[in-house]
Amino acid sequence: MNETYQFNKKALTAQKTLPKRADAHDLTVLFETLPESIQKYLFDKNDLTVLEKNKDLFKHSRYVYEQSANTIHFDDIIKLAAKLICKVVCLYSVMTCRANDINPYYYFVHLFKTLPNRDEGDDDFTDLMPWNVQLDFDYS
Repeated sequence: MNETYQFNKKALTAQKTLPKRADAHDLTVLFETLPESIQKYLFDKNDLTVLEKNKDLFKHSRYVYEQSANTIHFDDIIKLAAKLICKVVCLYSVMTCRANDINPYYYFVHLFKTLPNRDEGDDDFTDLMPWNVQLDFDYS
């Protein structure tokens, strides 16, 4: 399994979103590279406290097979990761709806009414993507 990722530190430094001597594995540094509007949407005060407390998590224990690997998993950072995933999925969905001239509220209503009626083994959701959905009926 390849557990690496690409982090273009030179580009972010050139854009002045990342300080020159910044550590790319520091979670607070990664947070600071986000546009301010995204920071405000994704993180509240408590999230920032968790982020600051665990900022060196990836620097000190990236791989479980490393001798210095951390064997303790902090619930706070796991909860924060789950929360961020949900928020990013929601943001993506809303922005995709807007790009396809669909009201996000009615799109989600459509999903919540449609999904329970689908066959259990049906794992093809392409018909439910915002670019394939026609909301031409009333959900009131």
